[in-house]
Amino acid sequence: MLNEVEKKIILSGWQQAIKDKKALGMDVFMTLFEMFPQHQELFRDFKGKSRAELEKMPKMRAHALRVVNTLDGAIQSLDDMEVCASSLELIGASHKSHHLSAKHFEDLNAALAVVFERRLGKAFVDNKAVWVKLLQGIIPVIQRGL
Repeated sequence: MLNEVEKKIILSGWQQAIKDKKALGMDVFMTLFEMFPQHQELFRDFKGKSRAELEKMPKMRAHALRVVNTLDGAIQSLDDMEVCASSLELIGASHKSHHLSAKHFEDLNAALAVVFERRLGKAFVDNKAVWVKLLQGIIPVIQRGL
């Protein structure tokens, strides 16, 4: 998957991105819902809510934080691909009952790329191919858990 240089690029950028995990998680979900409004409807408690309402909801902030923490665990485990893969497969398994597909996670990856570019700027743009490689590699592993 990723070579050692690519792993260092990802870990360095990730450390910058997660300085405020809650804010990162909310940014990812608000971006996801802006890009793919239909996904907001998949969340019973979030249906029809405005961005301002969502930002005030403890349940929304908690879910956003859980997603970032799970991603953090996977990214921090890039040097142990069995642990990384296990973390990602658990994401799939935990979403199986919600009838999500790989497409839903592809859309999440698209939102992640937008957020990473916004938060990391030149560090993301200069290494976009590495980030895309990481994000594209995640989908098949999550899909094994679905």
